[in-house]
Amino acid sequence: MRCLALLALLSTCAAADLRTWTDRAGRTFQARIVACDGMRATLDVEGRGKVIVPFTALAPIDVEFARHWRIDTPMAPLIDPDCLPAWPAQVAAPAVTLQAVPGNDASAAAAQSQWESAHFRIESDLRLPLGVVRDLASVLEATREAIIATPLGLHPGQERRKYAVLLFSK
Repeated sequence: MRCLALLALLSTCAAADLRTWTDRAGRTFQARIVACDGMRATLDVEGRGKVIVPFTALAPIDVEFARHWRIDTPMAPLIDPDCLPAWPAQVAAPAVTLQAVPGNDASAAAAQSQWESAHFRIESDLRLPLGVVRDLASVLEATREAIIATPLGLHPGQERRKYAVLLFSK
């Protein structure tokens, strides 16, 4: 047990050492890694302080270092609370536009059981009133906006396709 505690302490100390980092443009800088999640690292840059650097701005070898640091460092933090931006006071989805989507078959029932909003495709095996579907789409769009607005990096945005929402009667 003492050996594990000593190894954890040593790896934490090793992570606090200055290291040379390189950005995608080839510029180098000295920094200590403080926290790392799946998309960015928080670095304590020498002479500048703590900054959050997205992986897309770092050289591939530094991205690999940060990912391995996250795996190899016991209880490595995902975020540094000192670097969190302010939480949004209020988030609201823009006015939701809903469009009926024709089904795979030519029946009128299928045409009224699929709808699309800006980021969601809603499908049901029941014929739902348009008001119910519009309310559901509003909740889904507002939830997406709230997740993007949180400063925890839970959602990068810029989805490539719409989220599928399937509603079943049974």
